[in-house]
Amino acid sequence: MDSIGARLKKARLEKKFTIDEVYKKTKIHPNVLQAIEEDRFSQLSPVYLKSFLKLYAKFLGVDPQEVVEGYQETKTVVEKAEEIKEKEPQSQPQEKSRPSLPVAAVNPVIVKPLAVKSAIVEKEEPPFKFDFAVLKPYLKVVGLILAAIIALWLLLKVAKFTVGRVKAVAHAITTRPKKAAKPEEKNQAKAKPVVKPVVKPEVKPLVKPVTAKPVSSMVELSIRAKEDCYIHLKSDGKTVFQGVLKKGYAEAWAAKNKMELTVGNAGGIDLNVNGNPLPALGKRKQAIKNIIITKEGLSTP
Repeated sequence: MDSIGARLKKARLEKKFTIDEVYKKTKIHPNVLQAIEEDRFSQLSPVYLKSFLKLYAKFLGVDPQEVVEGYQETKTVVEKAEEIKEKEPQSQPQEKSRPSLPVAAVNPVIVKPLAVKSAIVEKEEPPFKFDFAVLKPYLKVVGLILAAIIALWLLLKVAKFTVGRVKAVAHAITTRPKKAAKPEEKNQAKAKPVVKPVVKPEVKPLVKPVTAKPVSSMVELSIRAKEDCYIHLKSDGKTVFQGVLKKGYAEAWAAKNKMELTVGNAGGIDLNVNGNPLPALGKRKQAIKNIIITKEGLSTP
């Protein structure tokens, strides 16, 4: 009956595999494969030998359990043979007595063979050597997993940074104020009016709501900033200005039906509706929302 190594070698040759091809598929070192096929199990570490036998047998299509059991039987036979061999010197008949020799001459003959035998026994048991080829496939898998985790972490960082930049640019675009009008020239002898002057009626204190006779078919509004003031103005439902009107700047607008005005510093601006100047809408730094301006007049909430 063929030995375990001979059976595995025969199965490998039938499948036309070389030792190197088996090594590439199973990651079992070629020296280990060759030792298994030659039944040199004593030269391999008993800790990993069963795993090597199962893996090799499974690769060749041989029953792994049958191979391991065959190895156990072989190991038992070898151990029994060694036990019998160790007992044989004790059961052997004593040699015929020889002429007695002096003690000094006998001792060297007895000690020298024992020393040689102990040296032989020590050589039969090779020192344990760990085979790193067993851990090589596992280390490769661990390395791939770590690389994937690092790549995913970097991808998330880049995505987070990109989204933050896009949001910042979008916010800057939506909140960017429109270009302000040129400030009135200082120390100018005669200031040019923003709107053509008309006959100014007697200004009366502002009463809510303020009504005035329309002087034209349009609603005309001009604002001059005495201090920085936030302004949001809608003309016929469409936003025509939204931002901060700087101190010393002036702007004018017109609408067919009505305007909706919101200011953040009611006491810091001067209003002129259809050529009629209006008193201050409120105090400095006072915010007023939804001031309605029509042909008939002005009303505040």
